[in-house]
Amino acid sequence: MRLRPQNQPLGKTRERHIYSHSSCYYMFKKILIPTDGSIHSQKAERYGLEMAKTSHASVTVIHVVEVPFFPTPVAGEPSFVPEEEIEILKKAGEDMVNRVVEQAEKMGVKAAPVVVIGHPADQIIKYAKAHDLVVMGTMGKSGLFHLLMGSVTEKVVRHTPVPVLVIPADESQK
Repeated sequence: MRLRPQNQPLGKTRERHIYSHSSCYYMFKKILIPTDGSIHSQKAERYGLEMAKTSHASVTVIHVVEVPFFPTPVAGEPSFVPEEEIEILKKAGEDMVNRVVEQAEKMGVKAAPVVVIGHPADQIIKYAKAHDLVVMGTMGKSGLFHLLMGSVTEKVVRHTPVPVLVIPADESQK
């Protein structure tokens, strides 16, 4: 699969241009773009939308609400998260995906918003099965907890049955 012109080194113009004039043997028609609202995921959103525009693909923008864990004073008791807290998190997620959907529509890209509750990597993997490509960033909100909990991006890359385009957090990661 060739996604870039042979005469251009990979990464030279990646900020300004998604090789729209390259010949591509495989075009992605359904792209999944996970977002957590971080700067890193916003960068991946831009890449995903440009790829969708170039290949005339549709996108699904997904935000996964991870319900926070509140330990209970009694061992063995299930944790309780107030319904109001979950609703606030869902509303914030809806705002995130709707912002990306609006950007997509301005670009002429068909987009659908999805907000689900669960573990981010597991839900992204589940939704990826109905798509041709996942475009996501690194070092989102889970960056500090990578050593303890593992990276969402890393788990998605390892377990998703479709290609995953990982957009680095900054220029120093080229």
